[in-house]
Amino acid sequence: MPPVHKWSQCPYNRRELMIFAKHILMSTLQDVGKNLESRHRTWHESALTLGEKVNASEPQLPRRCSVQTSRSNTPGETPKLYYRRILSIPFLDALLSHLDSRFSDIQEKALIGMKLVPTVLCDPSISTCKHEELLASYAEDLPFPLSLQAELDLWKHKWQSQTSNPNMPDSPSNTLLVAKDSTWPNINTILRLVCTIPVRSCECERSVSVIRRLKTYLHSTMGQERLSGLALLHTQYGMKLNLDEIINNIICKKTFP
Repeated sequence: MPPVHKWSQCPYNRRELMIFAKHILMSTLQDVGKNLESRHRTWHESALTLGEKVNASEPQLPRRCSVQTSRSNTPGETPKLYYRRILSIPFLDALLSHLDSRFSDIQEKALIGMKLVPTVLCDPSISTCKHEELLASYAEDLPFPLSLQAELDLWKHKWQSQTSNPNMPDSPSNTLLVAKDSTWPNINTILRLVCTIPVRSCECERSVSVIRRLKTYLHSTMGQERLSGLALLHTQYGMKLNLDEIINNIICKKTFP
């Protein structure tokens, strides 16, 4: 196996490391939740010790109203029990919930599909792509699931014989260009799904930021088609465009509707 710094440079390995770290972290936090009473006792004692060093007063129960309008009174006979219920338990639940939503099962599904990318498929440091994993994740979407194993064997043989090829596809979108639907129907379907799975929320957040800049009160009457086109141009500003070809296409559409 190569050194860790070289192993982590591969995009697939970085994603695999993130999913692995997520499982370890969630398992650790779940163990903390099972022993939260003893853990909170340690945290409470540490807070009291830190407060004594800065001459802070010992925490007390907050003042309670007989009738609450904005929130309910959290039951707690002692400050330690009260703050365990109002701080430790909600914080741990929120942390687990955010981890589960940020690193969902969809990302693990995309990670399995990325093993079909030739550079990942031929990397000896990455586990071999197995048809059982692909069937477990994509069986309902495959056009010919019974032929997946034979198709996968041919796909492996095709790229393992071209390991010295410098133009080997290194992303799902580039691989999709060489995986024709007529020749590789199952692999083509999996790659199309991998390309459309939102692995991160950056794309959605970036789109919202673009809309805020474009859809101002001065442009409130802008049509949906023009708004979508401007947003796409603004988001993909790094893409090289052939302006002459675009102008010719517009002229053809206006001349021959």
